[in-house]
Amino acid sequence: MENPPLPTEILYQIFEHFCLHCQDKHSVSHEQIIFNKKDKNRRALISLSRTCKSWGCVAQNILHHYFKHSDGRNQILFCRTVCENPKLGEQLQVATLERNAGVEQKLFAQSWFKRSMNRYAHLFGLSPLNLQSSVAPWGDYIAPIILLQALNLKHLVVHGAYNTSIFQAFSMENVIRNRAVTQKLESLSVGQQEIASLWYLELPVRKAINTLGGLLIILENLETLSISQPIFESLPEKLPLQKLRRLRIGNAWLPKNQLQKLINSTGKLEEFVYREIGGARPTVTSQEIFEMLLPMKDTLKRVVLRIFSSEQPPTAMAQLVNLQQLRVNAGVLCDISTLRRNIQDLAKDALLDMFPPNLQTLCLDHSHTDAPRYRKALGSYISSTYRESPQEQKLRGHRGPDLLCGDRSGT
Repeated sequence: MENPPLPTEILYQIFEHFCLHCQDKHSVSHEQIIFNKKDKNRRALISLSRTCKSWGCVAQNILHHYFKHSDGRNQILFCRTVCENPKLGEQLQVATLERNAGVEQKLFAQSWFKRSMNRYAHLFGLSPLNLQSSVAPWGDYIAPIILLQALNLKHLVVHGAYNTSIFQAFSMENVIRNRAVTQKLESLSVGQQEIASLWYLELPVRKAINTLGGLLIILENLETLSISQPIFESLPEKLPLQKLRRLRIGNAWLPKNQLQKLINSTGKLEEFVYREIGGARPTVTSQEIFEMLLPMKDTLKRVVLRIFSSEQPPTAMAQLVNLQQLRVNAGVLCDISTLRRNIQDLAKDALLDMFPPNLQTLCLDHSHTDAPRYRKALGSYISSTYRESPQEQKLRGHRGPDLLCGDRSGT
């Protein structure tokens, strides 16, 4: 039975109210999709897709605006759908993918999978003999096949300690030559996002030309890159990341020259995040990082920095004249290790000329054992920012040891 005929444009407007992607299509992080465990409205879209042909086609398109991995079988079935109906693959805007283990082996014997492997064998660097193997880890190719079908994908999330290995399935030389992966990607989040220690067993995100680095060479529209524990290998001096606005590096242990290469490849950064891996020996100082960021001082609005100790104060930070939000730990501001070892406090005036002049929000991550060593210095800086006129007051929010985060509007 057909439902009452409605213009396609009206159907899209109605059905988009049931889609998390459409509700938040201008989001940078798409947290609604990534962290929403129960999408109740999605059931409504599934029901609408089964009502009649005219309504069902529109509902199916919207239903495939995003995919979120929940288990191996779920991802294989989604792969089957977009392989058998490529038009639905073209609808995909946001994807959260994981590496599949060898589950549901019977699904790999179906015709859709064999056709897909034959079609993309050259992009995986597989020979006809490889395709006849009975012991090949076919599950490793599910996520890569989805990526090859998603010609309009804009946001890709590959979190988890071992899921980044999905990029190793590609023959990047062939992928780059054929421009086989969408160049429309605007945000890419890869690797373990939680703060880890040096001894945490995470697979490093290799950015060699033959792995993820190969993708970065063709992702000219990327605006947000979030990456954990990266390793740079054999990359060109300049990556085409001039449109990048947000660079977030977690669990990092990067030599100065590698970090410099990445920052130099960007254009007008608005946000920079760098969190050193717990327990790592410092490889770059906070002063060096702020010096690298100086070419972006006109556009840079937010910086998050976590370094365990700095031998010299980051005087270059004060030159970031348009920086509005800053989150750091004590190791960014001073040689906290030496202060701790010598049972010394930071000089009361040490921070007075260190911070950017137009800073609005300051957050200091601290440990209760170290806080007494720099409490007076931090308090002295915050007091120096007070202005009687609310219009002249720059710093409005702060959080630190025994300090409240609030509005410094002068009222």
